[in-house]
Amino acid sequence: MSESVVAEMEHILSLDVQTIPGLVIFQSPLHASYMDETNWLYHTDSLYPIDKIVTLYELPYQLVETFIVNQVKNHSTKMYSEWQSLMGLTLQLRCNLQLGSFFLESSYPSSYDYELTPSEQMRLEEVYASYFNLSEEKQNAFLKAWYEKIEIIQNDWEQIRLLMDEVK
Repeated sequence: MSESVVAEMEHILSLDVQTIPGLVIFQSPLHASYMDETNWLYHTDSLYPIDKIVTLYELPYQLVETFIVNQVKNHSTKMYSEWQSLMGLTLQLRCNLQLGSFFLESSYPSSYDYELTPSEQMRLEEVYASYFNLSEEKQNAFLKAWYEKIEIIQNDWEQIRLLMDEVK
């Protein structure tokens, strides 16, 4: 399963993503995910067996965080968290790792760790509504363009909306 998530992430970003190490260690909460050439510490709080969807549905988010965080200098910005959430959700949907009707495409993957102004909320809704109406190819182009400009854009939903307009 993790190989298909990695392959999809490589396809979207046109990046050579590190392969999955041979040893995956499932760990309890409150520990950060970590990966090197031989081990991947996979954060999970599931009490279910490792082959169950309730354990694996977070896999795309964990992979995005583990692989990509090393490549972005300032990964603590709001926009990075938003990009990571949208990329994780996209991988989750494409690799069939969603929990039934847990996600509705009318909702937003935002972590909501911060307050949005009414203007920012409007831009966010425009971006996500547009994103879920794009073809898979255009979704890929949008995610890749956002990733490539993530450090320039910083915390500006208007710039993200303009980026979406470019991809449409």
